[in-house]
Amino acid sequence: MPDISLSGTPYVLAHIHELFPVRTWELVSSNAIEQTIRRVLIDVKQVCAIYVSIDEDAIDVWVVLTDTSRSVRRQIYERELQIGDRLPGLFFNFTTSSADDHPPRSSSGYFQIYP
Repeated sequence: MPDISLSGTPYVLAHIHELFPVRTWELVSSNAIEQTIRRVLIDVKQVCAIYVSIDEDAIDVWVVLTDTSRSVRRQIYERELQIGDRLPGLFFNFTTSSADDHPPRSSSGYFQIYP
């Protein structure tokens, strides 16, 4: 049996799926999710804001861009794949929009994680 030490909440536990059938996103802190998303996406210089909404079915990520050209959106898509690789088992919905569009409202469950 793996060693399980609980040192804070929420917990990130290796091999927990072998012991208890639970949803993966309940085991990863929202802070760790936000940091990973932020770190990966801010490498694209056209990213001017990132909003996230986490619910029990998915993690919605809204990326606001100063340039929505095909090449920039391709860079974002590549970063989306990196995020999925870094946070396996989590389900993401990504949306991109222009800085000229209205950002998502906090009343809709989104909160801003960048800038």
